[in-house]
Amino acid sequence: MLEQGESIHVQPRLEEALNQFHNDELYNEIAYTYYADEVLREPKAGMTVQRFVDRFSRRLLARVVGPLEEIPPYLGRYREVVEAARGVKKDYSLDRIPKKGGQAEVFRAVHKASGIDVAFKRRLSPGKKAAVRMGREIEISRMLNGHPHAMPVLDFDAKHHWFVMPLAEATAEEQTLHLKDPKRLHNMIKAVASVLAEAHRHGWRHRDIKPSNILLLHGRWTLADWGTGRRPRGQTTFIGRTGAYIGTLGFAPPELSVKPHDAVPASDIYSLGRVAAWALTGEWPQANIPLLPTQEPWRTIVREATQHEIERRPQSVDEFLTLIDREHDKHRF
Repeated sequence: MLEQGESIHVQPRLEEALNQFHNDELYNEIAYTYYADEVLREPKAGMTVQRFVDRFSRRLLARVVGPLEEIPPYLGRYREVVEAARGVKKDYSLDRIPKKGGQAEVFRAVHKASGIDVAFKRRLSPGKKAAVRMGREIEISRMLNGHPHAMPVLDFDAKHHWFVMPLAEATAEEQTLHLKDPKRLHNMIKAVASVLAEAHRHGWRHRDIKPSNILLLHGRWTLADWGTGRRPRGQTTFIGRTGAYIGTLGFAPPELSVKPHDAVPASDIYSLGRVAAWALTGEWPQANIPLLPTQEPWRTIVREATQHEIERRPQSVDEFLTLIDREHDKHRF
């Protein structure tokens, strides 16, 4: 929506810019971009010139020179979804009863234009805190989109009511028999650790690592649900203030029950250690009660990673991976 007086300055500039092009094909692309996008064709009240121009330019450039965001090879099967993404809910058909969590529900869905199966995650609460949480999840996931072990976001709406991601085959929680094999567990732990390392480099902490947030996507383990992620220092929000519990009992480190904003990389390492203990023992961990596998090298790895005191754990993902390698070397026959 043009503010009063803006059209006087914008329209001549736009006409002047377009008059510089003498390529009928480009004119066709401009027309197609405009008429194919319902949001551009019928902008709602409140849409600013800046938002209109940004959306229009991104759609046009995506058609002329390709998508603005490089699509990693492992996401090639979702190219049509990413390139058509425009934050419009009716682009998707929700065709399965959703799985409900505490904050959102996830539907099996179909991207209508391509016929590709996806997962459609919608928040349950209309409130501001829920919007902030889902917005945070979208923000972090998009930052990590290029990482092969991060669950990517394919499309989302501007007000953070929902977003779309690939449809996972299973959660770690549904792969208990598979993960009792120490070698398979090793592969999963290293995959999750690798994406944690990338997030930690950007100042983010996950704070809710648990089996249901580790998803198997086309044979590749990925970490999802960054809704409780802790922002880099100086960018915190009202969610997760002192006294509000963050994380999942049994998997969350003790410090999150006291000062959730004080989460550090070692907090995520604690949770990952608890996931390893859960996988190998078959027992759901209880808060503040040690849970250790019976056999080495994982018994030592879990014991070191899940120390009650933060300073006694590995302080970084690199330290944790070094611990894993060292203990495996010690017990290799």
